[in-house]
Amino acid sequence: MTEKIIETRVSKTWLGDDGILRESLFRGAGVTLDDMKEIIAAQFEFTKEKKVPLLVDMRTIKSTTRDARVYASSEKTEDAVSAVALLVSSPVSKVLGNFFIGVNKPPYPRKLFTSETNAVEWLKKFLPRDPG
Repeated sequence: MTEKIIETRVSKTWLGDDGILRESLFRGAGVTLDDMKEIIAAQFEFTKEKKVPLLVDMRTIKSTTRDARVYASSEKTEDAVSAVALLVSSPVSKVLGNFFIGVNKPPYPRKLFTSETNAVEWLKKFLPRDPG
């Protein structure tokens, strides 16, 4: 099966077979407000009808602007995602992840992880339920 992948200047986004939206920020990415708007637009391409959990791999990120973090945590994103797990490892990614979670306080559950397996397990709790 060929996955649809949307690439922006700083990331790629795709929907996994498990129903979890995945976003991988490119090594050394410096995310601006314009970049974040493109990233959020890519998320909406996959979540048109329902909210889904999002795994963001930001382990090799270089920076994000304050405006980008504010936009990413605004109500504009609430219609696309049900929860966000941020995958971090470097000191920079941990600081940026903590800023996003603690300072910007997005309107959905969010958590930092150093293990992708643990992040995916946590996100599975936020998958859409079948109404039947």
